[in-house]
Amino acid sequence: MYSRPHRRPRPISTARLPLLTALGFAGLIGVSALPLTARQEPEPSSQSADRKRVERLSQRASERVQALQAEADELASRQRTLLEEIRRLELDRQVKTTELNAIDQELAETTDSLDEATDRIARIEQEAAAERPLVEARLDATVAEFGTDSSHTGSEAMYFELRVDGRPVDQLEWTE
Repeated sequence: MYSRPHRRPRPISTARLPLLTALGFAGLIGVSALPLTARQEPEPSSQSADRKRVERLSQRASERVQALQAEADELASRQRTLLEEIRRLELDRQVKTTELNAIDQELAETTDSLDEATDRIARIEQEAAAERPLVEARLDATVAEFGTDSSHTGSEAMYFELRVDGRPVDQLEWTE
């Protein structure tokens, strides 16, 4: 089915209203003010009735024009208000979009940092697992021994020896 695109009606310009009013009055008056021929002279009472009718119609038309002008002014005001509201909402949308993009960027950076930290933790745990036997061996190392000194008289004596990586070190080097 063929349909024409919907067109928004243009608001009536307040500059055109006097012209429209005049045309409306001319139409109203033109019907009742047809040229009279000599045979059709109106009676005085019908002239006053027609005049009152024309005045009433003129008054109604004038009131209608004023109502239409007031409505046109209100619609123009509403249009400005709605356009301002649409612009404000568009600006809000742009701000929210910018904020969302910043949040997405921050999320991506945080996710990357989390992935790097997770990888680092996994490497450190692997290194710790590889070093564990060496650390446990060091913890089981003998720190001191008691026994007898064969060079002395066979009596018990205390012997102190400093070792680094399992090798004896001269402690006098440390005191100098």
